[in-house]
Amino acid sequence: MLRRALTRVPFNRMRSLNQEQLIEKYKLNVNQKYLLDYVSNHHPVVRLGDLRPQACEDSFIAPNATIVGNVEVWDFASVWYNCVIRGDVKGVRIGNRTNIQDGTVITEARAPLDHYFDGSTVIGHHVTVGHSCRLHACTIENECFVGMGSILHEGSYMEKGSKLGARTVLMPGVRVPSGQLWVGNPGRYVRDLTDAEMEEIIDSSIRYKRLAQQHKEEFFLDTPMDLYLEAERLGIKVGWSDDEIYAKDMVGYGAHDNSHQPHVEGRTGGDLRDKGSL
Repeated sequence: MLRRALTRVPFNRMRSLNQEQLIEKYKLNVNQKYLLDYVSNHHPVVRLGDLRPQACEDSFIAPNATIVGNVEVWDFASVWYNCVIRGDVKGVRIGNRTNIQDGTVITEARAPLDHYFDGSTVIGHHVTVGHSCRLHACTIENECFVGMGSILHEGSYMEKGSKLGARTVLMPGVRVPSGQLWVGNPGRYVRDLTDAEMEEIIDSSIRYKRLAQQHKEEFFLDTPMDLYLEAERLGIKVGWSDDEIYAKDMVGYGAHDNSHQPHVEGRTGGDLRDKGSL
């Protein structure tokens, strides 16, 4: 409900008034001003110059997460509470049914690391990234698991079906082969994953996909919704703007404009690495 309200209230006008002035302007009494609590200055999706995040309609971005610049969030991916994902220069890609759990920070390098690596961060499909991880200019192929609190430094690489234990640190340029478990600081090979463990990686992504849809329903309600109708009843206009530029900025948040969905071959701002199956 809060997210839907955020995508419809003209913030460029709200900033010019403080709460007392808003209450006076709309003649709200003490019992009515609770509506103002639904309006926050926090922007989950932030445009950076010409770089604008793109999120598929079926993805979930928590209302207090922040994605900035050249970031792609693919179908049924989820970015959870207090996450920060920044694509300031190159780009960050979050694959299908991948979940980025609470408190994780993802960034990219400002310049290419070598001839083959442009410095972007690419995360494949069916990937679970645990709570409070730090990912910087790295690559994670499909069906990987990153344990909570792990750190992946620039140029590090996880091949398909690999796993990091909690608080593992991958040093720059380190590559984890497919089907292996690595742990420690710095991360080291421990053993091969069992078939059951590799299946659990897929199961984890499916569980989080379902959980994300449940959370999404609390914030993306089909109109008409109670908040919208209540605001209209009080004479507050929600969901309109006569500022054409502002209106264009509001679309592309992913929930209301399918034309802004990312495509496999698409590029936004910088050139993300072509990962084929990614």
